[in-house]
Amino acid sequence: MDLLKSETYKRFFYHGIENKEEMKEGILYFSSREIYEKHQNENWYKISNEMIIKEIIDLATSRYRQFYRFSILNDEYNRCNFNVDYNKINQELQEKVKELLESGKMINTKAGIFFIREESQRLNSMPYYVYGRGLLGEQGWTKQIYNILINLEKLENENILEYYECWMNTKLQRVVGRANTEEIRYTQRAYQLFQERKDKMISNEKELGE
Repeated sequence: MDLLKSETYKRFFYHGIENKEEMKEGILYFSSREIYEKHQNENWYKISNEMIIKEIIDLATSRYRQFYRFSILNDEYNRCNFNVDYNKINQELQEKVKELLESGKMINTKAGIFFIREESQRLNSMPYYVYGRGLLGEQGWTKQIYNILINLEKLENENILEYYECWMNTKLQRVVGRANTEEIRYTQRAYQLFQERKDKMISNEKELGE
């Protein structure tokens, strides 16, 4: 997936996300689905809820790390460092789970910890068919972003240069949207320096391969 050519990616990451708490909930929900799918052939009554919630939060932290880097950090003025404090965001998600349990959006049962049906249906919304009109609506926005986060994580693991370039490009688009001349100049210079380092690294790799 070429993220920089994806209209869905541009729609969400070039302009920023306002409802970040809803995104946290979406990340936790879709992470929980992945975890329960992993355990689908096991007896859930024999798996402690403490272990399940830890697995959910650990996976969600991995996904949230991408969102934090590509969305939240890009809200910050004149910042081109994308380091993320893993423990900090892991704690944020632990607190979010506690909030969801207290509000009743998640429930703690003998068979595991789950989102209630209404929340599940809302977060997992899909296009629906209407006779004579075809498919209407679209997949839930947190699901669309979650899929992008998976692709970002994959790109980071497979090609760190392309990954960082994707982040810098996204950062520049956000800065242009804020229309601050000084910030645009600063970010363009950082992007230029990265491109020069990237070209030098690629050139060195080619020389070593000859």
